[in-house]
Amino acid sequence: MLTGATGAHPGDIDALDTTLRLNNSVTYLSPTLAGLQFSAQYGLGGVPGSVANGSHFSAAFRYDYKPFAIAAGYVKLKDIATSAALGTYAINSPVNSGYASARSAQLFAAAARYTAQDLMVGINYSNVQYTPGHGSLFASEGVFNTMA
Repeated sequence: MLTGATGAHPGDIDALDTTLRLNNSVTYLSPTLAGLQFSAQYGLGGVPGSVANGSHFSAAFRYDYKPFAIAAGYVKLKDIATSAALGTYAINSPVNSGYASARSAQLFAAAARYTAQDLMVGINYSNVQYTPGHGSLFASEGVFNTMA
């Protein structure tokens, strides 16, 4: 799947433009079997007295068979402002910077692609949900759906 200019949505609200980096993580990546591969990751929060505060969890799968490909992924981030597990998270838009101190963020994305000779057609969808925390510029939950 492609990222960057061909996969990014306005403000990179869903981190499809490679702006999410996670630290202190344990990752499992399965071998590819008949075109199917999956992964799971857990990031320790690094907050003294609690491994859950500031932690993250993610899971994804990919199925690639001849001209067809489909992939989906989910990320749950806790305590964005204080998380040692969160290495880089985009604050390059008013929405992302407004939720920079969010209590949690959930990001889900799915994409599909069909390739025939020199033609490639794809679609992607994402859903981002922010739960505001103490000090957030926004007071209520934010839900954003994007498609390209």
